Amino acid sequence: MVPISEWMRRTTIEFMRKQTDALYVSGFVTLSKPEIVALMSTLYEPLMRDTYFISCVARTIMLDHTSGDIIQEGELLRAEMEVNKHIESIHEYFDTRITQAEQKLAMHGMTMGTMQRLEKNYETKTCTNAVTHFFDLLYKADLYLTQLHYLWVTAELSDNSDEAMRLKLNAERDARRQLIGLCQLATEHFMLVRRLCKVVSDGREAQRKADAARDRAISLEREDRKKELARRATESQAKTASKRKKNNNKKAKKASVQEDIDHVTN
Repeated sequence: MVPISEWMRRTTIEFMRKQTDALYVSGFVTLSKPEIVALMSTLYEPLMRDTYFISCVARTIMLDHTSGDIIQEGELLRAEMEVNKHIESIHEYFDTRITQAEQKLAMHGMTMGTMQRLEKNYETKTCTNAVTHFFDLLYKADLYLTQLHYLWVTAELSDNSDEAMRLKLNAERDARRQLIGLCQLATEHFMLVRRLCKVVSDGREAQRKADAARDRAISLEREDRKKELARRATESQAKTASKRKKNNNKKAKKASVQEDIDHVTN
């Protein structure tokens, strides 16, 4: 089995390193066509990032901790439904063409068991339903391209060699575009959902800053009130001390005068 580390294209996404909370299901996919392996290598990580963000990360970000509801949940569901609908259409696309190709090849006594395929098993890890379907679609695409080769060899595509080659190349190109289109659609919805999450995150950050500013203002107001009370207390104490001093001075003067009177009298 070819491990993921050997077939997955290195990107700056680094999904598996960054998304440590993602839960994976391990498996394998059997492929024989180099062009399909190349698509798998290129599209796998971006598709996993996009669909995981839409289905899992966004719901965590958009969770209203007060009510327990998901903010803009309708938009998240719409994104998931459109991706799922596109996946279903691609399944139908390949199922129809594989069935048609089987019928044509059967006239030449060929079945899937008699067609040669240089198969290899490739290790897979999936953390979303869409990625699981992606590997199923890769297998179907690989099978369909193999059938196209044999349809071309048996002249089932056209009696004209040039026309047969043109039809073969166009069909292969269209099959690849089906897979690429899925990933492009997922990325489009990923960007939309990420913008929605940013609006919510920015709103929460603005609210946190407003709350912090309010708390600072309240704290400063309390400090100012304490200082004012302390100042008043100090002034009151100073006045009381001054008044006591004056009273003491008056008593001292009276006492002194009385002593002088007593002295003269005696």
